[in-house]
Amino acid sequence: MDLEPSDHEPEEVDPESDLYDPTTDSLTIPQVETDASDADPKLVTMFWALVLVVKASILTTSLGILLLAFDVMPQFGLAALAAGVVLAGFAVYRYRTFDPSAVSSDDDGVSEDSGADAHAGRPSDETTTEGSANSTAEDQP
Repeated sequence: MDLEPSDHEPEEVDPESDLYDPTTDSLTIPQVETDASDADPKLVTMFWALVLVVKASILTTSLGILLLAFDVMPQFGLAALAAGVVLAGFAVYRYRTFDPSAVSSDDDGVSEDSGADAHAGRPSDETTTEGSANSTAEDQP
């Protein structure tokens, strides 16, 4: 069995070749700099709260399932399983009811009084209809 590549195969690309640092004889990992003030504090708080609730949900649900599966403290296992399901439901509820328009953003251009469609992240039908009617009226002489 011949393990050598044939003459017709292209050379293999080394993905680490552009990251190689000859001064340290190792790879150089690119650094990404971020500013903690980039995100809205309400959004950061909501994110970390949901992370903690989901982690607690996974922990209690898995603990409840294991306790029930091995028939060790089945009442506690049922309580842990129920608590995990309730926490998962709470996390889904908080995620679905979070209003992204409540987070201040300078570049989205959506005003707070533009109606219920602004909460969905798309312009209302009235705005697009008026905008298209105005543009066609302006385009004609």
